[in-house]
Amino acid sequence: MQGREGHVYTENRPTKHYVSNVGWIPIIYDGLNQNRIYKSETWGGCVSTISTGTGTGISPIVEAILTLEDA
Repeated sequence: MQGREGHVYTENRPTKHYVSNVGWIPIIYDGLNQNRIYKSETWGGCVSTISTGTGTGISPIVEAILTLEDA
C-alpha cells in the first residue's frame, strides 16, 4: 500500500487462523485504511497494542506491546 504511511493494525488470533481463513484479507486492508496511529485489541486473554509516530526529524517510530489481559 504505497502512500499509506503511519497506519497501524493489530489482531490476536490462534495459530494457523490466517491459513484456513482467507476472509482476513479485506479486514486487515480496511483496518489499515482507517488512518489509525494507535490500535489495541483484547482477544483470548491476550492484549496487543501498537502505535506509530515520528521521532526527531523524519525517523518513524513503531511501538508494539503484547501482554496478558490480567497482567
